[in-house]
Amino acid sequence: MPKGQHKCDLCNKPLRNLAEAKRVHDRTCPGFKALHLQSVAHVRQHLANAARAPSPPPQLPIQLQAEMVEIPEPPQYRPSGLPNRKRRIPAKLQDAAPAPLPRIRRRAGTDFPVPRPPEAEPSPEPIPEAEPPGYIRTETNNFGLYKMYPRRPTHDPDGKLDTMRLR
Repeated sequence: MPKGQHKCDLCNKPLRNLAEAKRVHDRTCPGFKALHLQSVAHVRQHLANAARAPSPPPQLPIQLQAEMVEIPEPPQYRPSGLPNRKRRIPAKLQDAAPAPLPRIRRRAGTDFPVPRPPEAEPSPEPIPEAEPPGYIRTETNNFGLYKMYPRRPTHDPDGKLDTMRLR
């Protein structure tokens, strides 16, 4: 059969392709209808033969041992109609909030808070590149974040910042 020419296996009608054209053709194919009628007749004949056959002899009652089967409790439902299952916080909300960025080290006579000493975690930090002269850089936090100021600030910009204002 040359490339691109397809035929129906039941009525030998030429088809454009085997996908969509075959599906459309099967709805009106006379060969498909004849095959369907033949299959239905075969099933009806088989059912009629099964109805005429003598029924099997009745079976003697079998003694079964009674087993204690626990019936599961019906599930509890919420007022909304959903099953009462354990509720979990979504994974995107389970992440820990990052620690606040470290503050600039306090000089004598300034009102900046004193930074807490870092926890003893032996983590090798990369050696930071030298900042341009005059820039002040804070220490990195757990996520490697830090702040850089072009000059020493006159006040702490995050001094009164809390988590509710970060939204």
